[in-house]
Amino acid sequence: MITQNYIHKRQNGYYYFCVNIPTRLLSSTTRRQILRSLRTRDLATAKKRVATHVAQILPLFDENRLPDEAHIDYKRVKATAEKLTGKYEPHKAVSEQTVDQLIERINEIVDVRAVMPNPNVVQTAALVGAIETPSLSWVEAFEKFKALSSEKVKGKNELQTKRFWRRYEVKTEDYIAAMGDTDVLKITKTDVKKYRKVLKEKIDNGEFLSNEANKKISWLGVILETVFDEEYEGRENPFAGIRISGYEDDGKRAPFTATEISAVTEGLKTSGARPEIKALIRIGMCTGANAKEIALLTPTDIHLDAPDPYISIRPNELRGKVKRGGARHRDVPLVGDALAAMREFPIGFTIFHTNEGPTQVNCAMSDFFRRVTPGKGKGFGSFRHNMADWLRRSGANDTLKDSILGHTNTKSHSMHYGDGYDIENKKEALEKAIQYAKLPI
Repeated sequence: MITQNYIHKRQNGYYYFCVNIPTRLLSSTTRRQILRSLRTRDLATAKKRVATHVAQILPLFDENRLPDEAHIDYKRVKATAEKLTGKYEPHKAVSEQTVDQLIERINEIVDVRAVMPNPNVVQTAALVGAIETPSLSWVEAFEKFKALSSEKVKGKNELQTKRFWRRYEVKTEDYIAAMGDTDVLKITKTDVKKYRKVLKEKIDNGEFLSNEANKKISWLGVILETVFDEEYEGRENPFAGIRISGYEDDGKRAPFTATEISAVTEGLKTSGARPEIKALIRIGMCTGANAKEIALLTPTDIHLDAPDPYISIRPNELRGKVKRGGARHRDVPLVGDALAAMREFPIGFTIFHTNEGPTQVNCAMSDFFRRVTPGKGKGFGSFRHNMADWLRRSGANDTLKDSILGHTNTKSHSMHYGDGYDIENKKEALEKAIQYAKLPI
């Protein structure tokens, strides 16, 4: 009886473990041997280490099993199937096909065998769907989503990138907490509807608004849509078309009432908030710009000496772009109290020109509005959106309004041609809006 030598030496002097795969198992793998480095040039050490590998692998052979590294790789089988027949269908999916579909599939295999009478192990596995699609966890799906969506963080610094991805990652963690860490490839619309029910209960309990709940659903849909489109073509996205509706807070943020606006203006006079925060609120009220747009202005973005003073909301050394770019990049006139507030900080709000700056602004804003206008959806975001109503009600058309606020009007093509509105047009519209709101000019 010949005893197999498991220890061999490479040209570089290192020893490695080698064992032949039994003939009866060769049809299940593309390998004939299992090779593993023993990571030593010392023979005595190699003899000690080889025992571990022998003890791991030989019992598997006795059970007609193979070690993990000898199994046929799913990605390789899938890629081979796509070359041979256009797509890969695992055996479970094949077992659920109709007779007509099975006949069509058999015909495809016959056509391949006509030009490939002796397919190898991988080709055979590809043709018959021998390997089931591996499971995909939310963690894995999220990592794939990040790798496939690098354009989403173009121009962002390290901290901004981390925060951007974290918003999506939190949504996966919320789902796992409510529904368990299941294989995302097996999630059905029924599962998503059960999750929707959980979210509705949380809305009813006052944990968050329906708008936030819908993000918890739709953002998961974005993750899977991206991953499925690239790696699981044809697979249905279970989150598509499912949302929460029927709540009073549904849709756009409710504007502030006249009483609430008065509470804010009076609160600015007595609040102990930083002067920079008060100025940001005053500018946002009279321009409709959001806190981050204003806080990250640099000296070159502020034009106080222009005939009609204005700010430029655009890429600068603090930001690669504003949100999605496009219409968000704009010039906004400074009228009313916005001009006075900007003159108090002519080079911008430099105290917030740090990686933590936007977060500090948001926290301070939330604290101020929580004190003066307590309640759901009554923060700075809703407050500045009053300008949209003031512009519309004072006579500005939607394209002019959108050019001031940086919105994209998908229902109109009128802004796709020409140079749009100049500073004078915007200034006149803002002055009329402020007069309508009965704010001081």
